[in-house]
Amino acid sequence: FFCVLPEITWQLFDDNVFALARHSPMAGRTTIVIVEDDPADAHFLEKAFERILTNCAVHCVCDGEEAKAYLQGTGQYADRHIYPLPSVILLDLRMPRMNGFEFLAWLRSEPDLKIIPTVVYSSSENPADVRRAYEMGANSFLHKRLSMNAVHDTMRSFARYWLEDCGRPPLE
Repeated sequence: FFCVLPEITWQLFDDNVFALARHSPMAGRTTIVIVEDDPADAHFLEKAFERILTNCAVHCVCDGEEAKAYLQGTGQYADRHIYPLPSVILLDLRMPRMNGFEFLAWLRSEPDLKIIPTVVYSSSENPADVRRAYEMGANSFLHKRLSMNAVHDTMRSFARYWLEDCGRPPLE
C-alpha cells in the first residue's frame, strides 16, 4: 500500500507500520532522522522542516528497529550518500516493535553512535516519561503540539538550537 503526498511516499509494511521515504538528500547536507510511527505527525514535521530549513535532508523511519537499521547502514539504508548519519535524531516514545526507550538504550550502548544528539518528541505529559528519557540519555524532551503553527514554532526553535547554535561532535 502506498499513499503519495507532495514530495512524500508512505509505504505500509507487513506489520501495518508506515515508513516515510524521501530520496533526495545529498551527502554533506545536515540530516535529521525522525523516528515516528504516526504518519500525520511525521507529515507535520516534514512540512515544518521544509519551511524552516533549506539545506537539510529529513529521513523518517517508523520505529526503533527501522532507526537501528538506518544508523547501522543495513538493508535499504546501506548507501551513506543517500542515508548519511544524522546530525540529530527526533524520537517518539510510543511505537511498535522497538519503542523510544528501547531505542535510546540501544543507541547509548553503541560506541560510534551514542554521541548523536537525540531529542524526544512525545505526546506524553507524564513526568516519569520525561525523567526516564533523560536518564536513558535523551539530550532534550519536547512535547508534541496539536496545531501546524505550534509544530512549526517548536521545530524552528529545535532547528535553531540543534543545527545552528549547538556544537556537535563530528561523526565518523
